Amino acid sequence: MNEIIRLFVNDENTNITHIYIPNCQIHLIPEAKRCFSEIEFLSCNTKTSDSVLTGLTDMCQSIKELELVINVKNNNHEIARSSKKLVSVSFLTSYDESAHDILFCEVLENSLIKHANTIQHFKITKQPTTQILSYLINLKSLELASDFYNEKWHRLENFSTPFLQILRARRVSVKPLAGLIENTSGYLTEFNINNGGDSTLNNRIIIQAIQAICKKCPNLKYLKLSLMSTNILELEKLLINCQYLEGLYILKIDAIYWGNLFEILAKSSPNRHPMLLHFIQILQFDLEHKNLIEKYKEEGIVKSFAYNIFNEDFEWD
Repeated sequence: MNEIIRLFVNDENTNITHIYIPNCQIHLIPEAKRCFSEIEFLSCNTKTSDSVLTGLTDMCQSIKELELVINVKNNNHEIARSSKKLVSVSFLTSYDESAHDILFCEVLENSLIKHANTIQHFKITKQPTTQILSYLINLKSLELASDFYNEKWHRLENFSTPFLQILRARRVSVKPLAGLIENTSGYLTEFNINNGGDSTLNNRIIIQAIQAICKKCPNLKYLKLSLMSTNILELEKLLINCQYLEGLYILKIDAIYWGNLFEILAKSSPNRHPMLLHFIQILQFDLEHKNLIEKYKEEGIVKSFAYNIFNEDFEWD
C-alpha cells in the first residue's frame, strides 16, 4: 500500500484534497506532509490505529469533511478527538446488526457536539445515542438511515433545524420526520424519504407529513414519498402550497387512481414548470396509461416520466 501512495506523493505537482485512508502510517512517507497538508475530505475506519491517527492529526490541519465507518466493536476512541472545525460529517456503520458499540458512539457524538456550530451537513446510518442532533442548529442537509424500522428516532420530533434545505431518509418512519419538518423555517427544497416496507405507515401519518410540508415548505422543489389511494387528494393541497415543486417521486400508487392523480396535476399546472414524475411499484401499467402520460407531456404538465425504476432518484439538469 505504501508503494502505491509513494507514486502520488513523489510528484511535486500533486496536491490531494480527498483521501480514503487505509490503516497505514502515510505520515512516515517522505513528502507526504506536503502532499496531504491541504486535505479537505478524510474517510477512514474507526479501527484505525493510534499511530496512524497521530500522524494524520499532525499532518492534516484543514479537514472540513469527515467520513467515519463505524464497526460493531473494537473501535478506536481516540479518533473522536482528531478533528475540529468540520463542515460535513458522516457516521456510517459497517454492519447490519441491531447491537452496536454504544460507548464508542457516545464518545464520538459528544466530541462532535463541542464543534457543532460549524457543521452544515450531517449523515448518520444508526439512530444517535446522544442528543447530538439538537446541537446541530446550523444544518443545511441531513441524511438519516436505518437497517430496522423498529428504531423509533423519537429525538427527531423535538429537533429544531431552522436552516435545513435537504432532508433525506431511508427506513426511517414518517411520523418523526413530519415532526422534524414542523421545526424547520421554510428553507427546505428537498424532502426525500425512501420508506418502502414501513409497517407503521398509514393514512393518518401520510396526511400528517403532507400537512407539515404544506405548512413549512413553500420552496420545496423535489419530493419523494409514499402515497396511498385514500389520501391522494391531499396531494392537491401540497401542489397549491408548493408552487416551486419540479420533481415528484411517488413510491406506491394503485393504477386505478391514475385518473385522479393527473386531474390534480392538470389543475395545478397553470403558471408552473412541467414536472418530473417518477413512480415505483406501479401495478397494471399498460398502453392506456402510456397514452395518458404522452397526453400530459404534450400539454406541458409532465416534463419526463419513469416508472418501476428501483428507487433511482432524479438526475437534475
